[in-house]
Amino acid sequence: MDNNNIRKCQLCKSFVRIKITSTNPLTIEEYGIVTTQFGGHFCGSNCALNYVLQIKKKKKAQIKKLKVECV
Repeated sequence: MDNNNIRKCQLCKSFVRIKITSTNPLTIEEYGIVTTQFGGHFCGSNCALNYVLQIKKKKKAQIKKLKVECV
């Protein structure tokens, strides 16, 4: 696995944590990737929580918009 295949956090775009398990040949493993019930791959729990809050806020706004349109 090279740098092009290492995942990035969907929110802050930083690289997720990796572990180099062997240097000859170079073997890199991802670990500690945080996910949510809405999907996604995040570098930590802070980004995952902020993503969930963004999704919930968007859903709430969509429901509010639908209620206004129905009236």
